[in-house]
Amino acid sequence: LAIAYNIQKFSASISYVHMTRWSYQNNVREGFALSEELGYDWNQFSFALGHTNSGAVLKANGQDSNFTFVNEDDSVAYLRAGFNF
Repeated sequence: LAIAYNIQKFSASISYVHMTRWSYQNNVREGFALSEELGYDWNQFSFALGHTNSGAVLKANGQDSNFTFVNEDDSVAYLRAGFNF
């Protein structure tokens, strides 16, 4: 699932990926990846500030949700710069 919105030179986006995988022993493991980004275009340059977080959907006990927007152990904040030619 991805949502993006642009207003003139500004942009905002959010993306969520849900992953399900089965082992050969028929065990199900689920994970998620969440990212948000704010961007700005200036002439031939582009800049963005973003955050991403991923992990298992359930905690180790197999029942409680492990989904959080910000996780001190797994989150990554980033700054991106680009040049268009």
